[in-house]
Amino acid sequence: EGLTAEELRYEQLLLLPQMPLGSLSARIFKAQEDSDDENFEPPRRQPLNDFFEDSELECLGELKDQVQVIIDDSLPSSLHGTSRVEEEVPLAIINPQVPDMRYVIMHEVMHHRLDRLGCPSLSCSIRGSVPSNSWMSRTKFELFVRGPVLVLWELIQHSRFNQMISRVFRCEPKSARESEYNRYLSAGFLPTFGMTRGPNHDGTLWAVTAATHLAVALLEGSEDVIQRMIGFITQSHSSGADIVGIGRAIAAEIKQSDNNFEEMTEEQMRQMFYSMLKDLAVS
Repeated sequence: EGLTAEELRYEQLLLLPQMPLGSLSARIFKAQEDSDDENFEPPRRQPLNDFFEDSELECLGELKDQVQVIIDDSLPSSLHGTSRVEEEVPLAIINPQVPDMRYVIMHEVMHHRLDRLGCPSLSCSIRGSVPSNSWMSRTKFELFVRGPVLVLWELIQHSRFNQMISRVFRCEPKSARESEYNRYLSAGFLPTFGMTRGPNHDGTLWAVTAATHLAVALLEGSEDVIQRMIGFITQSHSSGADIVGIGRAIAAEIKQSDNNFEEMTEEQMRQMFYSMLKDLAVS
């Protein structure tokens, strides 16, 4: 109730059980389902050097020749891209409508790189019973983990490679976030990951998701998007100023760094992953 069809689809995708954001296309990518159709044509795969100069790709090591790009117009506008491995081939699956295709492609490549280096996956569970007066029931906790916590974990991963993408490939996440959040703000809606329904802009659950979205905007959005987000939150919630403060505090705990993964030692990588988990704990 209160959601457009596209917003509802976005919420439903985020509620898929035990499916990380990087695997969303498993439900909406049609290649394997259609492979028995005699008229089926597999999606075209393109090498990275269709989009980047060879000199740019040198920093990727073996991935520069392994990652294949698929432009998939079946992705919803709320999903700019995703990464998956199919028959041992790492794929970057990209929405053709994205404002900066180079950034989205490289963003998915970096997720492949972190996965190969052993970046921890996110898995949380509840032990014991949840207090009856807590806003975080067992169901709400599951939505909280698959929503705000997973968004923050993705944001922390981005914080370790966005500066390198900007330096080497001369592209940034701002245009993607601008498109995403302008769409939400124009509709007067922020995705709440199933934690609330309809235009409910009050209460703890909406406050938690709004603070999470603001942290994303602060780290990856333009100044215009940041100011529009702050205005929307302060006008929508009775404790809007406090929510803005929480969002700023979350963003401040996520440490951005410029890392060349190919040149890092095993110990440096271990320390980086430890620092990422620490960022998640304190944020």
